[in-house]
Amino acid sequence: MTRRRSAGPDEDGGAEAALAPTDADGLERAADEAEAAGDLEGAIRLRFRAGLLRLDDAGAVAFRPSLTTGQVARALRLGAFETVGSTHDTVVYGRRPATGDDVERTRRGWEQVLGHVGAAPGRGDGA
Repeated sequence: MTRRRSAGPDEDGGAEAALAPTDADGLERAADEAEAAGDLEGAIRLRFRAGLLRLDDAGAVAFRPSLTTGQVARALRLGAFETVGSTHDTVVYGRRPATGDDVERTRRGWEQVLGHVGAAPGRGDGA
């Protein structure tokens, strides 16, 4: 995957991006709330950002707003991230409506990615 779009906070996020927590655990909670409210795209966006912050905490990538999905994929070389990144980009940038399967696929994918790099969800402090 060679996406050129930013993997970080994006210009489409508007008020959501401005109001979103800046720590991984807070973003996960916000993603759960978005999912429960039926905002599946929002849940995918927020969980993606949380995952990037956890990857940064683990030293797997250096998070910055201009970080692209392709750059993360090349740094990690993990099939699970390819799935997460592709789903995120298709929904967020490709404007395909998100489904419950997309949310579950990205949740499972992040668990695999973060488990591989030792940055399990719920460890937003990087410990």
